[in-house]
Amino acid sequence: MHSLILNITISVFTLFIINYILTKNKILIDNPKLSQHKFMHNSIIPLSGGIFFITCYTIISQINQINISIIIYLIPFLFIGIIADIKKNFSPKIRLILQLIFLILIVYIFDIRISSIDLKFFDEILKNNYFNFFFSIFCLITILNGYNLMDGLNGFVSGQMLMIIISLILLINLNNLEYANNLQQIIEIFFSICLIFFLFNIFGKCFLGDNGTYIFSLFLSILIISFIEKSGGKVSPLLAAIFLWYPAYENLFTILR
Repeated sequence: MHSLILNITISVFTLFIINYILTKNKILIDNPKLSQHKFMHNSIIPLSGGIFFITCYTIISQINQINISIIIYLIPFLFIGIIADIKKNFSPKIRLILQLIFLILIVYIFDIRISSIDLKFFDEILKNNYFNFFFSIFCLITILNGYNLMDGLNGFVSGQMLMIIISLILLINLNNLEYANNLQQIIEIFFSICLIFFLFNIFGKCFLGDNGTYIFSLFLSILIISFIEKSGGKVSPLLAAIFLWYPAYENLFTILR
């Protein structure tokens, strides 16, 4: 309980300071005129999602002595998102190529695998390491861009992510799941970050921006995969589909349209 209060306190102060700095210097400020899908507003609202996540997660992880190597590999996505937020005509093709390059590195270095989706014939195919490698990349990049397409309404993306994290915490407690490598602590840290950003976001004090949706969605996707893979078969892989079907559908629908 004390660690949760500390995490939330750090999250509040971190987001407040970052928003203040960005707003005062008019850096990474949202311009709704350049994004027709966004609600029109006249306020100076910072796109602080990615910067907040990276900063806050690093601070809390250092306090709790949790390895932050994954954060280092998320930084390129932060820069891709910042460029996209500043330069709205940033080529989607170049953006996609850069995303693929860094996702290949992440999946390879951290050995991210999806061993099962609860369909026997497909699970047999997933046993092939090469297919599994590219399937994992496909899933991550689909969710990454799906969340980015969803963003545009205060609290929509951050709120959906918050509900997923709350569901993971409930599953751990109700099923007495035990995880090694600080996975439970990481989930609690992400909960604190999502909760505070959602509260600021829903009242229009800050937006995720492309930099935020990239970082939040990629971290959440990897977290869900790890949660299922390390559950020892106690959690069905279909849970990932239940949690992430909407951003995946949003991406597929946009491509087909």
